[in-house]
Amino acid sequence: MLTYKSTIVTSFFDLSALIDTTDKTRNSEFYLNHGRSILQLKNPMVIFCDMKTKDKIKEIRDEYIGINTITIYIEKNLTEYDYYKENYKIIEGNRKNNSLIYSLEKNKRITSSYFLAVIFKIIALNIAHKRNDFNTEYYVWMDFGCSYVVVDVISKSKVILDNPHPKIGVLYIHYRKNELNNMIDFCNNGLCGVAAGIMTVQKEYVSIFYSKMMSIFYEQLSLGVGHADEQILTYCYNRNPHLFTLYYGDYYSLITNYHYPVRDFVTIKKYFLEKTLAAGKIHLAIQAANKIYEAYEKKILSLSPDEATYVKSIIDKYPENNIYYFWIKSVEMNQMDIKYTENLKEITKCNIVVITNNNLKDYILKDHPIHEAYEYLSDFHKVNYLKAYLMHFYGGGFFTNGSINDSWMEAFNELNMNQKIFINGYSESGPDDIYVVNLKKYYKLLIGNSGYIVRSNTEFTKLCYDRINKLLDIKLTKLKLYFDKNTTKENKYPIEHNEMLGSIFHMVQMEFILNIAYTLPKPI
Repeated sequence: MLTYKSTIVTSFFDLSALIDTTDKTRNSEFYLNHGRSILQLKNPMVIFCDMKTKDKIKEIRDEYIGINTITIYIEKNLTEYDYYKENYKIIEGNRKNNSLIYSLEKNKRITSSYFLAVIFKIIALNIAHKRNDFNTEYYVWMDFGCSYVVVDVISKSKVILDNPHPKIGVLYIHYRKNELNNMIDFCNNGLCGVAAGIMTVQKEYVSIFYSKMMSIFYEQLSLGVGHADEQILTYCYNRNPHLFTLYYGDYYSLITNYHYPVRDFVTIKKYFLEKTLAAGKIHLAIQAANKIYEAYEKKILSLSPDEATYVKSIIDKYPENNIYYFWIKSVEMNQMDIKYTENLKEITKCNIVVITNNNLKDYILKDHPIHEAYEYLSDFHKVNYLKAYLMHFYGGGFFTNGSINDSWMEAFNELNMNQKIFINGYSESGPDDIYVVNLKKYYKLLIGNSGYIVRSNTEFTKLCYDRINKLLDIKLTKLKLYFDKNTTKENKYPIEHNEMLGSIFHMVQMEFILNIAYTLPKPI
C-alpha cells in the first residue's frame, strides 16, 4: 500500500447558482476547465463540493487516475454550512453600509457568497485534518481553478507534495507593515499581501491555524469589512510569524518557487526585499536574499549582474544572526542536547553556534590568543571568559540559562538598524539579580546575563574584555596554585562565582546606558 506525505484539500461550489450571483460571477465551466490540472494529481485528495458539481468533478478525476480509493468527496451545499448561515446576513449588511466600495467594478465579483467561499478553505483544512482519512503529515490547500494563474501545476506540484515546508508554508508577495495599522482601510482597498491560492500546513498546526484565521475573520466582520482570504492571511502572519515558513514570488509562481525562487525576481525585489528593508524587517530581507542567491548559484534562477550584486549586497551588509551557545564540558552532547539546540534555532529564527572544547580553536584568533589562565578556570568561568572574547571579536547573540519561547529576530533588527546600540537584552527583574551592591538600585537599567545580543568591536565589548583579562592577570598565580597537585587544597579557588562576567558586565553597562536597548524576549 502506498504511503503519502500530503493530502490535497480543495473545494468547488457553483457560486453562479447562489442568490447573490452577478454577471461578474464565473460560471462552473470556467472552474472545471481550470480544475483539471489539480484533478490529475495522484495524491490523496479531499474535495468539498455540492450536488451540482460532484458528478462533474468525479468524472474528470476518474478520467485521469481511474476508479480509486484516494479521493474523498464531501458533498454539501456551501449554504448549508453553519458558518455560511450565521454570517451571510452580517456580510450583506456590512456591504450595504459600505456600498461605495462594493459598487466598484473591481469588487463586483467579490459577493458575500464569494467571500464566504474563499474563507471556507480554512474550514475545509480543519475538517480534513479532523477526518484524517489518509493519515498524512501535511495538508496542502490548492484552489480548484488555480491553473487560471498558477503555472506548472501538473509538472511541479509533486515537489511540494513530497517535501512540504514545516509549519504553515505560504508565499508572501507584497510585504505589508504600516498598512496593517488600519484594518478597515486595508480591507476596503483590497490590498494583496500573502497569497492564499496554495498553502501547506503541517498537521500539528492545522487547528491553531484555523483558530487564528477565524478569529481575524470575525474581527473584520465586527469592523464592518471583509474582502477576501488574503487580507486575513496577511494579518495572521503579521501577528503570528513564528507559525509560518515563507517563500517568495508572485501568483504565477505559487508552485514553481516553493523551495527556491526560480522566477518572478522583479516582483520579489520590488514588493518583498525593498518593502522589508524599508520596514526595518532586516531578517526577512536576509532570509529572502539568501534563498535568491542560493538559487542563482545553483543556476536555477537567472539574474543580471546588477541584480546579483543587489542581492549579495543585502547579504553582505547585515551580519548573520548568530546566537552562541556554550558546551564547555568533559562529556559530549547527547541526542537530547542536540535536539535542544535544534529547538533553539527553530524558536529564535537564528543560527545557533555551539561552542565546544572540540571546535573552540576555530574561533580563537591568531593575533588574540586566549588568556593563559583559561585552562585553570572552572567550566562556568571558562564560559564567562569565552562570552567576553566572542562578544568583542565576533558579536552576536549569547544564551546560557533558562528557556526561550520567542524569536530573537526583532531584537537583532533593533541592533542592526541603530548603530548607537551596542547591546540589546532584557531588564533585570530586581535588586537580587545584581551582585555589585552599589548598582542594585539601578537594576531596571541593567540587562541580564542569561541572554543578550552584542555589536562586536565597540568600546563596550573592549572594556568588558580588557577588565576580565586584567582580573585573570591578577588571579593567575592563585589559579595555578589551586590546581597544583603538590599544594594542599587549603588554597581556595580564587574567583567568586559572579566576580567575572556577572559583576564586570553590569559595571561596564553603567558606562554605556545610552547604548543599551531592552527589546530581547526574556529567557524564562
